[in-house]
Amino acid sequence: MHFKYSFVLLFVILCSSAQSAVTTIQVLDQDSKPVSNAILTFPDVSATSDETSKVVVMDQINMTFQPRLLIVQQNQHVSFPNSDDIRHHVYSFSSAKSFELKLYRGRETQPIQMETPGIVELGCNIHDDMLAYLFVSDGSLTLQTDVSGRAELALSAVTQALGDLNVEVWHESFYPLNKKQTKRLRQTGANTYELQIDIPEAQVVKPDRGFKPKFNQTN
Repeated sequence: MHFKYSFVLLFVILCSSAQSAVTTIQVLDQDSKPVSNAILTFPDVSATSDETSKVVVMDQINMTFQPRLLIVQQNQHVSFPNSDDIRHHVYSFSSAKSFELKLYRGRETQPIQMETPGIVELGCNIHDDMLAYLFVSDGSLTLQTDVSGRAELALSAVTQALGDLNVEVWHESFYPLNKKQTKRLRQTGANTYELQIDIPEAQVVKPDRGFKPKFNQTN
């Protein structure tokens, strides 16, 4: 398997004011375009969260998983409603969580608990183009970039200087899928940091995510 690598610059702009003490993290690719759905983990910083008991939702709309990427806390439950008017067959062969939800529609399934930190790749046995990911956090501070390639962090969440902390970066284009790159932020100005990582532009061979043989689709 071959990859063509390019550089991605992760710019961190520290924006604080009396009204909103927030750190904004801007992720850009080699062409200065925003990188959405990148996961940034600070392994030395514990996240304070009481959302473990909250059920999060990975929906299916227009034969697409929505959202494409979802951060889940360890031991949190995920619901997989099917909002389409056809049935889907959701599954994962990932080591972090292997499961199968056979042909169903609506809310015919029970939420599934994610006990193990790691990446859970989701597919549909009926529709090969359906793909999504669950990032199961181990309790460390974890951020996700939005469609603009930005993630926000309350300054009160980190008591150390950001440049002194390790940052683990994950993106769905990495191979193998559970690969992370550990870097440190480099300060380039009074309120600016950057981080350079390698990211493959394209994956030549797609992983085999399908069952063999496939189940027949019936409405």
